[in-house]
Amino acid sequence: MADHYSKMPTLASMKEAAEAFSRILTEHNIEHAFIGRFALQMLGNVRETFDIDVEVDVDIEDFRGSVPILEPGVLILTKMKRATQYIGSTRPQSMLKYSSDLQDIFLLLAWLRDNNRKIDFVAYDAASPERLYDAVRSMRDHWARLGQGNNVEMLDSALNPSDKTKLE
Repeated sequence: MADHYSKMPTLASMKEAAEAFSRILTEHNIEHAFIGRFALQMLGNVRETFDIDVEVDVDIEDFRGSVPILEPGVLILTKMKRATQYIGSTRPQSMLKYSSDLQDIFLLLAWLRDNNRKIDFVAYDAASPERLYDAVRSMRDHWARLGQGNNVEMLDSALNPSDKTKLE
């Protein structure tokens, strides 16, 4: 499997991307500032980063709905598919990705619960839907092995009964 983080972007390419993004935001009169490690690199820090963090001055209520995002019931499946690839890995980078994906999964499970929604296997455009069930089953089994009953319960509550049956 190709690791999209395996090649660190150069500072020059990140600066070029930041300048282009800044130009677009400025053209639209959107105040912004670069933050995080990228900002520190611009100030001379030598620690590398994979990304560019930007704080944007936008009213979140104006922003909601103006940018298309994947539905949370589908987004969680993309996170679970990736996270299950890292279960048991001892590579620091894989462990970090797994931890990050888990945080997203918990956030999405809470969102689904709070909004009375379910994981949407049907809306996920998959050549092999069984792989989605395999990923969710793997995550559920992993949590059960670790004795993380609360996680299992939260996942189960986000499943439609027919999907839960397919996991058994």
